[in-house]
Amino acid sequence: MNKFSAGKNTKTLNLFLSTLSSFFQFCLEEEYLENMVMKTRWRLKIPQGLPNYLNEQEYAQVKLAAEKLPLRDRALVLFQFSSGCRRAEVAKLCIENVNLDRRTAEILGKGNKYRQIHFSVECAIILKEYLLTRTYEKKILYL
Repeated sequence: MNKFSAGKNTKTLNLFLSTLSSFFQFCLEEEYLENMVMKTRWRLKIPQGLPNYLNEQEYAQVKLAAEKLPLRDRALVLFQFSSGCRRAEVAKLCIENVNLDRRTAEILGKGNKYRQIHFSVECAIILKEYLLTRTYEKKILYL
């Protein structure tokens, strides 16, 4: 195993160990072996990568591109940037949970728990414009 693993990626080695484990499990079930040869502790820990963030230049480019979008999409982009909400949270956001005067919203987040979030003044202005142009009476904000 040491010879094989020289220069290999951690994920590749775990895949190899998983394949061997499956094979030995088959041998165990078919009674070719009396006990399991592989140990689960042999699996390697895969290092978690750091999350990717936008730098200031990329953030500015996205905001410039958002100015060319329709009002609804622009409000959506600004809301997500200024509030930090997840995609699913914004998709479930109802109009009655948004307070434009205080620039807050009550979001149904992970674990079906409500939490208060805040958004920027710029976002509040665009949201107000968007709500004035809406023609349908659905409860969901970004439909």
